[in-house]
Order: sequence, then C-alpha cells, then structure tokens
Amino acid sequence: MRRRDGTIERGWQALLKDATPAEILRWAGATFGDDLTLACSFGGVSGMVLLDLTRKLLPDVSVFTLDTGYLFPETHALRELAAERYKFTPLVMTPAENATPGPRLPSLDACCAARKVEPTGRALAGKSAWIAGLRRDQSKMREEVLPMAWDPEFSLYKIAPLWAWTEDDCWAYVNENKVPVNALHAQGYPSIGCTHCTRAVAPGEDLRAGRWSDEEKTECGLHLPRSAPLSPPPSRWVPGAGGGGLVVWLTGLSGAGKSTLARALAAVLKEKFGRCEVLDGDEVREFLSKGLGFSREDRDTNVLRIAYVASLLARNDVPVIVAAISPYADTRESARQQIGPERFVEVYADCTLDELTRRDVKGLYKKAALGQLSGLTGISDPYEPPQNPDVSVNSATMSLEQSLELILSTLKNRKFME
Repeated sequence: MRRRDGTIERGWQALLKDATPAEILRWAGATFGDDLTLACSFGGVSGMVLLDLTRKLLPDVSVFTLDTGYLFPETHALRELAAERYKFTPLVMTPAENATPGPRLPSLDACCAARKVEPTGRALAGKSAWIAGLRRDQSKMREEVLPMAWDPEFSLYKIAPLWAWTEDDCWAYVNENKVPVNALHAQGYPSIGCTHCTRAVAPGEDLRAGRWSDEEKTECGLHLPRSAPLSPPPSRWVPGAGGGGLVVWLTGLSGAGKSTLARALAAVLKEKFGRCEVLDGDEVREFLSKGLGFSREDRDTNVLRIAYVASLLARNDVPVIVAAISPYADTRESARQQIGPERFVEVYADCTLDELTRRDVKGLYKKAALGQLSGLTGISDPYEPPQNPDVSVNSATMSLEQSLELILSTLKNRKFME
C-alpha cells in the first residue's frame, strides 16, 4: 500500500498529460507493479478498450469486476466472451452477505454503496493503484478527470488512461482491433449498469444520461468528485544556502537509468517551480560538443562545458538536471567547484555491469564484446564511482518512484524545496 505524496503526484500528472493511453498503462505497470489492478464493468466501451490494451501490454495485471446481482444478460455474456478471448479469469466481486436484498433499495446511494462501493473496496484492499475507464467527455461530472489522481474514497491512486479520449476514439480502437463489446450498445445503451437503473439514451443526450435517469443521481459513488487538493506549490523557487538555483548531477554508466530519472525528476520540478532544464550528455555531445572524441581530454572538456552551462542557469535561479556519464572523479569535483558546492547535488546511478550488459539499452555492450566498439566506459575505459555521493540510487533494485523519493528528500533536507 502506497502513501500519497503531493510533490511526486504533481510530477506524475505533468509527465502523463501528453502521454498516450498505452504509455500511461506502461508507466502504471512500471510504477505500481503487482499493486496495480484493472476495473472492468463489461458495460462500457472504455472498459473494453482498457481490457484489450492491458491484456496486451500488462498481461499480469489482475482484473476485477462487480456483479451487483442485477446485471443485464448481455453483460454476463460479454464477461464470459472476454474471459475466453483474453485467457483470463476476472475476480468477480459481489455484495456482502448481509447486503439488503431487493432490486433497488429505497435510497439509491445506499443501494450503490452496498452493491458497488463496498465490493470495490474489498477488491482494492492492499493495492496502490487501480485503472478505470473515466473520460472527460462522458458527463459534466467528469470534465475535470486527470490521467492519474489520488482517490480519497479508497486511499490509493486512480489511473485513467483514456481521460482525454472521446467516444469516437474508443470506437475507432474497437473497430480497428476487433474488440468485443456489449450487445446493448447497438440498442442505444452507451453506458450500462444495473437493469433497474439503466435505459437507452436519446440522440443529443450525455453518454451517461441513461443512468438513474428518473433521479438527480449521476454517479454510483465510485467516481464522485471529492475535494482532496494537493498542497499548493510554492510561487517561486526556494534558493539553497548559497542563493540561486541548484544542479542535480546524475553520474553513472551507460544504461544505468540516468536519462529516465532525469526526465521524471524534471517533470516534478517543472510542475512545482514552473521551470527546469535538463542537460543530457548525449544531446550536449551532439549540439555543444560536436567533434569531440572520447579521449580523457575530450571527455573532461565535455563535462566542464556542461558544468559551465549548468552554472549559468543555476545562478539565474533555474533548477538544472545533468545526466552525463562523467567518468572521472576529479573532473566531477571540478564541475562541483565551477557550479558551487552549495548548489551541487551529486546523484550516483549505480548498477552492476552484469545487469547493464543484460539490459544493454543502446546495444553498446554487445558491440564492445564483439570488438566493434572501443573506449566504452566501464569496459575498456575506466569509470570512477563517487565515493561519497549526495544520493545513490540503483535502477536494478529500486523503482523509479523510490529513486525520486530519495532525491526529493535530499533536496528538502538541503533546503532547496519546502
């Protein structure tokens, strides 16, 4: 079970705002692992799109569904068809044994609470995040849906990969991928719940207008908007002890996760402070250090050029993240002095050579092993690990979130963040 962190949450939202549904799902799988689950009602096109995507991208993610005791036969039929097609067994949650019987309780809220909210709570017990088919175009109540947000009802994160998609987008995906859908859609039911509380929708009505249409109720209680604000971000950058911005310097071998961590950290800092610059070693070599080779002298020149640019930005209150191998300890120390020790935060992206060779993100280690590449740091050229880094992370043993938390904690301790 994961606790809420407003700073990281803002970073996640910034990171995901331009992501595709598939990218959001991959991020969710990498971030939450076994603590992630998918809710599928088999009553809406969004749920079936997510089921198809999730089974393709995250086949190990568990799936749960609710059986209130009053579902349409078409919903049961789709659940059986989907289980066969996608080769999985959904966890079917039913009302508690002591739930009041009857097709519709006197209080609709009480009815939904007993038949939907309470069983969902049991399904989510011990989880850190769940995936739901919420979209902004579904109703007025859902116009503020975000790609991910804290769910105060169940005290975990709610992921909405389709948040920015439309009904047409979903149907385009269904048709292209031949995804099975509820037979009632063809009869004018875009959103399908219990038999006693669902009708067909007339032309021009909201997609969810057929739910509880004779009542003021518009949501079952699983996705009610609630006031659970994040702590407000500060209006300006908080300078460190020496004044000005700071430089988070990520050092480590190729493939250790420096660039991935830099992008994630930048998303957090941009959301919190409104600005952040990333100086990636590969990009700097292409644009600022083009023509430099990989001799000791050229490597040092490249690192010190990065340090110079980072120092200029930091002096002007801009938080900077550097992601560069920077293999030599004395050159990193020169960078620290050029930037200013009070603004410099060294992060060591540790990872064993065996793991990096197995991972081999860029194919460099294979080329080196075949004799097709010389001068690869850590293989034929030395790498001098930091002896006393401000932060040490390891992408083989730590999640991206854990690494971020460790860095952010250090920034707070150094008074760069409130």
